[in-house]
Amino acid sequence: MMAVNAEMRAGAKCKAGDMVSVVMELDEEKRVVEVPAYLKKIINGDAKTKEVWDGLSFTHQKEYVREIEGAKRPETRERRIAEMMDALRKKQRKK
Repeated sequence: MMAVNAEMRAGAKCKAGDMVSVVMELDEEKRVVEVPAYLKKIINGDAKTKEVWDGLSFTHQKEYVREIEGAKRPETRERRIAEMMDALRKKQRKK
């Protein structure tokens, strides 16, 4: 059994509950998060946090960037950056 979201069902022109045949392929392409320049500068400013950042999975990096970029107010963005940097210094992943 495999979960298929609405976008996938629409692309396959099927509906929930339909039986379909699929071909699954392993995606081994390296994923890279596009880190905004200002955030990259902050992360790279401390060798230890950069090392921890580089060790995070694609998903954890993506979620940090998405959360920070999604802030509407500058104060919120700064708070989220501070929280991220604190977590990286403590070698904690995003919760």
